[in-house]
Amino acid sequence: MKNGHGNVIELRSATRAVQNSYKYDIWGNTLQAIEPVSNPFRYSGELWDNSAGLQYLRARWYDPSLGRFINEDTYKGEINNPITLNLYTYVYNNPLIYTDPSGHCGVKSWVDAGDCVVDFIPVVGGVKSVQEAVTGKNVVTGEKLSATNRVVGLVGVIPGGKLAAKGGKGIVAGIKKLFKSCNCFTAGTKVQTDEGEKPIEEIAVGDRVLAKSDETGEVAYKEVVGLFQKQADEIYNVHVGDEVIEATAEHPFWLDGKGWTEVKDLKVGDLLVSSDGSKLEIDKIEKEPREATVYNFEVADFHSYFVSNLGIWVHNCNLTKWNKGSFDTLENSAEYHFKKHGASVGAENLEQYVRKAEEFARTVKKGSTKSPVSGAVEGTTRYKKNGKYIDIAPDGTIVSFGKT
Repeated sequence: MKNGHGNVIELRSATRAVQNSYKYDIWGNTLQAIEPVSNPFRYSGELWDNSAGLQYLRARWYDPSLGRFINEDTYKGEINNPITLNLYTYVYNNPLIYTDPSGHCGVKSWVDAGDCVVDFIPVVGGVKSVQEAVTGKNVVTGEKLSATNRVVGLVGVIPGGKLAAKGGKGIVAGIKKLFKSCNCFTAGTKVQTDEGEKPIEEIAVGDRVLAKSDETGEVAYKEVVGLFQKQADEIYNVHVGDEVIEATAEHPFWLDGKGWTEVKDLKVGDLLVSSDGSKLEIDKIEKEPREATVYNFEVADFHSYFVSNLGIWVHNCNLTKWNKGSFDTLENSAEYHFKKHGASVGAENLEQYVRKAEEFARTVKKGSTKSPVSGAVEGTTRYKKNGKYIDIAPDGTIVSFGKT
């Protein structure tokens, strides 16, 4: 059993009888441990080395007696968040709210409220490991991990253990960003296309817009693959010289030296980047309550484009077409299917898996075989093509994607 912070406070048998119990201080020091059954999982639900008095958080070791990591973080922190520049700091010095399952980045506790009861599998002769009981499978194989470890397991599939989100925001922020509602620009915002500047409200699927890879720096014209529009009640006016760019609060702009930064976090003096690579300083930012129809779109491959007469580099809209099915959220649904099928379709992380599914969905109906699929989403159709399948709901959202 875990508390709201994710700390293991009790182990119970299959009959719910209490076997072990634990108490901790806020930094994870064990105040009480009644432990007739061997158990390596303790504070924040992570692995504890009793002989060393240290906790293993995948990338490095944490010492609760110091409230610090014992070795430096390979992630060097963010200039606009000074506390992250101390490479030994644990969870921003705020262990009441945050945990750090990756060893790189403090995140909000996995368990939002109440206790999380872990049902232990029957133990034959008392020799099965508690790890197997907690996960339901052998821990070494990584199969059928607990809900917490399924999320944390994303670290293991990213080369070098790097954080998933651009700008070092961490695994969880990366997942949230992937499924976040689109943020947009007002009508009249100019977009650079292969036909010249075009108002954003006139952009159509199939248009080719100038885009840039935030990984390689390559600039090329890329196809628009989806459109988005919504009503906003608040607009930010970003002044760059005589140019004013009107956007919603969470639309990401690329800042020189910082990476993707939401409009609401921009500051006067920050340097935006244009399509020719020049740096343009923000002169003024205004926020105003205003009802407006706003627009965005999704760009293939590079997922960015350039706006205004100055050609300011901005992020596109992630039009994630996933169906939550029987899960509570889109995130949980996509995460489950990624863990189950990601490797078979060549996806190394969750975002890549979703993108591959969306790309497959766009072309699969031509030259594929199809059949109805029974399940949580009524009316789902399975399409098979080139050794892969995709399940698509009647509204066009994706239910599952994998190898046949």
